[in-house]
Amino acid sequence: MQSWISVSSGSKKLYFWGHEISVEGIFVDPRKVEAMLKWERPANVTKIQSSWVLLSIIGGLLRGSPP
Repeated sequence: MQSWISVSSGSKKLYFWGHEISVEGIFVDPRKVEAMLKWERPANVTKIQSSWVLLSIIGGLLRGSPP
């Protein structure tokens, strides 16, 4: 299981919830951007529904309300 917070060894970077925090500032973690770009498009109705549910849950978490 991946931790919500990780520190890159030998580096002065902290990774927190998909963001990279360093002395230069706070940036979107490039590994997360790459993962989103490689995400496959849903190919059938079941996969579309699953994707919709996942995005609804994430949207609820971002708004601060339960899904």
